[in-house]
Amino acid sequence: MLFAFVNKDIKINQDLGWSIIKDQEIVSFAKKKYLLIILDINQISILDESCFVGIHDLIKQNKNETTFVISNTELCPFGFWKLSESKDQIISSLEIGNGP
Repeated sequence: MLFAFVNKDIKINQDLGWSIIKDQEIVSFAKKKYLLIILDINQISILDESCFVGIHDLIKQNKNETTFVISNTELCPFGFWKLSESKDQIISSLEIGNGP
């Protein structure tokens, strides 16, 4: 799963869906492996922090920017990235896990 945590306009961002990510190459790559779930930043407790110690703090530190977290089906996060990172870094992060 690919979680997008946003700090404002949750409904607008949910309506955007995959368009929340502007780069079509990243979207195409991510769609092959992941289910996108867009949540308010206040819902970070959905992630099991024991799998990735500090993930909640990372999300909170980047609260002014949409933050993406890769998780397995047990909601154990194992990847983290922001849209401000380079395309190569983002795709590299997306290659790590196995999607649904």
